[in-house]
Amino acid sequence: MEEYWTPERCDLLHKSGCTAISVGFESGNQRILNLINKGTKVDRLQETIQMFSEAGIGVQIMGFTGFPTETVDDALSSVDFLQHNSRHWTFGGLGQFVLTKGAIIAKEPERFGILDIRPFEGEDIAWRLYYSEQKHLLANSSRCGSKELTQAKASLRANQFDRPWVGGVDTAHSMFYHDRFGNNILKVISGANHTAANESTILELNGHLIEEHYYLPVHKLFNKKNLDNILDTSEREGKAVTAQNITELLQQWEPDYSSYPQPKEQQLFVRRDGTLFPFPVPMIEFLRNFEHGLSLTELLQQSTQHEFHTQLWQHCITNRFLRLKRSPAAEA
Repeated sequence: MEEYWTPERCDLLHKSGCTAISVGFESGNQRILNLINKGTKVDRLQETIQMFSEAGIGVQIMGFTGFPTETVDDALSSVDFLQHNSRHWTFGGLGQFVLTKGAIIAKEPERFGILDIRPFEGEDIAWRLYYSEQKHLLANSSRCGSKELTQAKASLRANQFDRPWVGGVDTAHSMFYHDRFGNNILKVISGANHTAANESTILELNGHLIEEHYYLPVHKLFNKKNLDNILDTSEREGKAVTAQNITELLQQWEPDYSSYPQPKEQQLFVRRDGTLFPFPVPMIEFLRNFEHGLSLTELLQQSTQHEFHTQLWQHCITNRFLRLKRSPAAEA
């Protein structure tokens, strides 16, 4: 994100075949940019991604919070930057700062207010380093997090498609989709069914049903929230999360089989991207109506639960359980 880039050069890059780029803006706070010696200004970051976007090149933009001495307000500046410029980037967001052995921060810790630098306990390869912050910096440190910062980061645009399905410019799918749909890619893909579908539109399953299966709800132990809590705890304590840790947790877990659903009470729907959804019987029966294609109008003609089925229909479109019915030729 250098001064080298001009509208003319971005346009030339696009004409040469460039469909998308990935850049590290790091932070939307000028103090943090100066501290990491980024060599640029916040307004220049904005101008650069805008030039690429207006030239038709998709921009994946990446930054982080939790840098030593960064306050919550500093971190919120990065969130504000991404929100203000949301029309100019396709993928990206804010990760968490990770200290590595070769970084200047590890070599000059006193300059950045950190101490107690060491490898994480239990990691066989020290790809990251644990550190503590000086006490007077802890009160408002973005590394410790805050409810406001967590919610602000969560409010940033989320990609609905897991890798490798349009997950970032390092995946071939993402480059192909950028070439097809341009830098408005997520809006086009995620909104395709939702905007095009009306009550008379013929929709079909965007996946398939696996019947006569009932499941063991292991996800209740290791859903995303629980896993995040485990990782956060390990981060604070400077300990690695290993396969052995997970195995021990599973061995300690004694499920109450009496609380399990009876056979066939819950079955599986597999969306076309491979995601499994264990659904209760009413949801499975609703989805089964669309196995060969059906419109909401046709469904409501044979239903006595108009409001409920209309809400389910909208929910299924939003979550891509249903899609526009395609002809055999289109499938081929």
